[in-house]
Amino acid sequence: MLYTGCQWKALAIKMNPRGLPEIHYTRIYRILRRWQADGCIERIFAGSVRKLHQDGRLDLTVIHGDGTTTAAKKGGGNLGYSGHKHLKGDKVAAFCDRDCNIISPFIAAAGNRNESPLLRDALPKLSEMARAIDAAIFEERFRTIERVFAWEDKFRRLLLRFERISQVHYAFKTLAYTLINLRHYCRS
Repeated sequence: MLYTGCQWKALAIKMNPRGLPEIHYTRIYRILRRWQADGCIERIFAGSVRKLHQDGRLDLTVIHGDGTTTAAKKGGGNLGYSGHKHLKGDKVAAFCDRDCNIISPFIAAAGNRNESPLLRDALPKLSEMARAIDAAIFEERFRTIERVFAWEDKFRRLLLRFERISQVHYAFKTLAYTLINLRHYCRS
């Protein structure tokens, strides 16, 4: 779903010998909601950051933070009109290291909010992650955080927000950031 951006009911589910789906798409949705509600998706993300740190793949000599806005087409919670982008949507702010690894959970807000206060709100979450890793400085912004947001755009599910429930959209975004972090472990 992240890569194709398909609707829930369009999931590629195999059919059983009687011609019925092996599992109904609503069951998959409910499981995602359960994982989101109990913090499982955030723990998976934190595990990806921990694994990168243990393997020496984090370069914290520079930390970048920025925000990006996602247009919302169906409405939902946590939305606002961004006059700068000329769209209604939501905004997230994230921090990454020099090698484009997302190192903190993101902060979400309505699209009409400025990134600066969001980054201030995001710092305590970054501090939680930084307890296991060293502090760093800010520079080289375009090479890192903008590249992270460009990689996020390859997940079609996140290009336009069709999820009415903010938590579901943010769960998908957290999974995308986890996959971006784990790209080091993929075989080419």
